Amino acid sequence: MKGQSLPYNTSVISSDFKDLVDGGSCDAESVASINVTGKIILCYAPADAKDTPPTEALPKAIKLAIKARANGLIFAQYTINLLEILGLCDGIMPCVVVDFEIAQRISSYIQESGDEGLAYGNGCWKWGAVTEGRLFSSRGPSTHFPGILKPDVTAPGVSILAAERGSYVFKSGTSMACPHVSAVTALLKSVHPHWSPAMIKSAIVTTGTHTKNVEKGIVSYD
Repeated sequence: MKGQSLPYNTSVISSDFKDLVDGGSCDAESVASINVTGKIILCYAPADAKDTPPTEALPKAIKLAIKARANGLIFAQYTINLLEILGLCDGIMPCVVVDFEIAQRISSYIQESGDEGLAYGNGCWKWGAVTEGRLFSSRGPSTHFPGILKPDVTAPGVSILAAERGSYVFKSGTSMACPHVSAVTALLKSVHPHWSPAMIKSAIVTTGTHTKNVEKGIVSYD
């Protein structure tokens, strides 16, 4: 499962599968209408996302799931900077944030699998290699310049541990990806001080590679 989570209990390695239930928007009415005790609840309501941002919906869903004595929570959203909010689950139950595509697969799994469920272990939910350009990334070709493809270079920009006001926080965006490329540029310039910007860019573009656990390349998020 690809998503975002915090360690729950690193000593737990369980083969005890818990039932999965679809909690819809996971508001008070939805949670009250189903039995979630001892189960993993999926909160997936893309139609409601425009009215209630995930930064508001997730804390409410966590509190309701805890109150209903759920065994775990999977929350679907369109953004990714929610690790701090997942701290509400700390020591109580494992929680994970996924995007709408993954949530749809889980929803289909619930409908098709009957009594099947999910198991939790090794400290947190598993999530796979980053193989998608995120929604906040610009891409091409441009309608004005169809012969030019973008991006030339991609770099990690999701859930980057960044320094902020004497502390550290997780942030996402092009502002997090840019420093990775800037650092490579600075290193190249120190070794080749006479290289032009075009030469440095060419060196980065022509020598960059995918991470070794990406088999099919990096694709568009949407």
